[in-house]
Amino acid sequence: MSLVITSNQDNENTFSQDQSVYSAYSYRNDIGSTYRIPPNSQVCLQSAKVNLDGRDTVSLNNSVYYDWLGKRLYQEPGQFPKLANTCTYPIVQRIASNECGITSGQLLELTTDEMAAQITSAHKEYHPNLKGQFQCSVKRNETTNAFEGYNFTYDQNTTSPDTNLPTSFSKFFTSDSPERFTYTPGTGVFQRNAYADADPCVGIGLGRPLSLAGGNRDLKVEINNANASNKEWAVGLSRDIPVTDYEGQGEGFQPPYFTADRRYNYGFANSLLGGNMDAQDFFADYCVHRDATGNVRVTQANFRLIGGRVRFVREEVQYWINASSDFNAAGPYSISLNASGITAVEFEAVGEEMIVKLDSGATKYILTRFNILEAKNSFCKPIAQTCWCLHPVLFVGGSTAADTNSLTVDDFAGVTLNDYDSRAAGKCGWFEEAMLSASRDNGKFLKLCEEVDKRGCIRSDVTTGNNAYYIPIGLNASDGVDYVPTMIVKPNSTYKTPLASAAEILGFTARGVVNEGATTGSQTILSSDNPTDTKTSGVASIFIRLNGFGNQVLNARTKNKSTILAQLPTGDTQYDRGGRIFYEPNRDVWLDLNNPYEITTADFSIDLVYSNEQYAKVCQGQTIVVLYFRTKPAM
Repeated sequence: MSLVITSNQDNENTFSQDQSVYSAYSYRNDIGSTYRIPPNSQVCLQSAKVNLDGRDTVSLNNSVYYDWLGKRLYQEPGQFPKLANTCTYPIVQRIASNECGITSGQLLELTTDEMAAQITSAHKEYHPNLKGQFQCSVKRNETTNAFEGYNFTYDQNTTSPDTNLPTSFSKFFTSDSPERFTYTPGTGVFQRNAYADADPCVGIGLGRPLSLAGGNRDLKVEINNANASNKEWAVGLSRDIPVTDYEGQGEGFQPPYFTADRRYNYGFANSLLGGNMDAQDFFADYCVHRDATGNVRVTQANFRLIGGRVRFVREEVQYWINASSDFNAAGPYSISLNASGITAVEFEAVGEEMIVKLDSGATKYILTRFNILEAKNSFCKPIAQTCWCLHPVLFVGGSTAADTNSLTVDDFAGVTLNDYDSRAAGKCGWFEEAMLSASRDNGKFLKLCEEVDKRGCIRSDVTTGNNAYYIPIGLNASDGVDYVPTMIVKPNSTYKTPLASAAEILGFTARGVVNEGATTGSQTILSSDNPTDTKTSGVASIFIRLNGFGNQVLNARTKNKSTILAQLPTGDTQYDRGGRIFYEPNRDVWLDLNNPYEITTADFSIDLVYSNEQYAKVCQGQTIVVLYFRTKPAM
C-alpha cells in the first residue's frame, strides 16, 4: 500500500484564484520521475482539505420564486378572495435561467453581491409603473457588517406627464391591410389617408404604455374634426398583439382566443354600429365609438356565455343604465345632436379601474365608471394583468377620397421606459410576452392569460356568488397602485406556484409566502428572515475526480462513465458559509484501476467538480487530496 499526497500550492493563501494547472478546483502535480503502480491495483481517497470562498451555487432547480401583485389571498378554507377571484396571476421569476445562458444541470457560482445583482437583472416586471423599479441588495448587520440575507425593493414610477404622446402608430386591423393613416407625433394628429373605398383606418399607438398610477394617467383624444363631418370614429385602449398568425388566428390583430365571428359578439348581431360595420370590426380592450346613427357606444373585449360556450367577444357596455353616469338616460347619447357640446373622449386608468369620460371644453362628464351599486354590464371590466400595458387605438371612418378627417391625441400619460417594446420578448407586457413565447412553450403561458381573462370577477354576465362584484384596486396615498408586493418562495396551492424553490437560497426558511415588509411612500422592502442557508442549499455537492488512471464509476446524472473517487460533505450540518473543510472517510472505498499491467505515471491530475462534472470554482486557496494505492487483495 502506498500513499500519494497532492496539492495545488504550498500555502494557505486563499486570496489568489489561479486559473491554471494549479487552480484550487483543477490541478496537476508533475512529480519529475516515474511512479509505478502494480498490476491489478485499487485506489481510494484517504483525506481531503479544501477552502470554499462562500459563494452560492445556483441552479435552475433552486432559484425559482414568484411575484404576486394583487389583493392578498386568504389561504384558509372558505375564505376569499382566492386566486380565481382576482385579476392577476403570480409572475414566475428565475434567478438562473436559459435566458442568462444556464442550461439544465449547470450552475452559477455567485458571491452575495453577485447574487443580488443577478436577482435584479433577471427580475421581470410587466406592469408599466413597476418596470425598472425593482432592486435586490445585500442585507448586512449595521454593527458588525455581517451578511444577513437580502433586501428586495419594490417601487413604482408615479411620474407620467400628460404630454407623453405616442411616438408612432401602427396598423391594427389585419397584418395584410394597408396602413390607411398618417400620424404626426409632434401634434398628435391621426389622419385618414385619401382613398376611394371604405377599408378600415385603424391604428395603435406604440412606444409607451399608459400609466396606471401617478397624478396623470389618462388618454384624451379630440374628436371635433371627424365628428363635425358626421364620420364614424372610435377611440380606445388595448393590449398590443405582437403575433398575428398563431394557430389559425389569421391575420387579425386579436388574441388567439378571441371570437372574431360577428354572430357571437354580444350586441353586434344586429349591426349595432350600423353603416360599414366591417370598418369598426377591430379588437380593443376598451373602446368608445360613434355609430352610423350618431350615437355613442362603449364596447370592451370580454368573456361571456353565448350559445352554450364561454367566448371571448366584443360586448357593449350599457353606460346609460348606470345611475352614476352623467349620461344616464333611456338609451345611448346622441353625439350627432351633441346637446352637451362634446369635443373629446377621455379614458382614465386608476390602478385597476377604467373610467370613461366625454369632455366639453374644460367640463368633464362621466360616461361610465365602476359603481358597486350599479349593473355589472354598465361599467368597464377591471384592468387585468393581461391589460397592464395599454396603448391608444384610433379609427376614422369614410368611403371617398375626400374623407381625410382626423382625431387628435391631446393628452396621453405614457410611461417613459428605457427598454420597452411591446413586440419584443423581455421588453413588453405580460400578455405580449405570452404571445411571443407561444411557439416555444406550446401556448402554456398564453393559457394562463386566457384563464385570467375568463375569470368570473371580470365577466359582466357573472352576477352571483363570489365573483358577482370585484372592487378594483385603486391608488395609495403616494399615487402608486395599492398592491401588496408578495414573494412566493415555496410551492403553494393557493397561489398556484408549483415551481417555487428559492426559499433557502433567499433566506426564507420558515415561510413560503412573504408579504410583510417596510413600506415608505410607493416603495415596499421585503427582507430575508435569515442569512442564506448554505448548509442545505447554498453550495452544491462537490466530488473529487482522479484523471488519467483506469478507475471508473457510472455518473447516472450525466449518463456517462466518470473517474469520480468520492464526495465531500459540503452540504451537511458541519459546514457553514465559506471556510475550510477537512474530510477523512469513515471507511475506505476502493475502486479498481482495471490495470492488467503495471501503470507508470509522472503526474497526478485532480479535479473538484459538481455532480454534472462542472468545475467547482467555489474552491480557492490550497487544496490537498491524499490518495491510497494498493494491490487488489486476493478473493
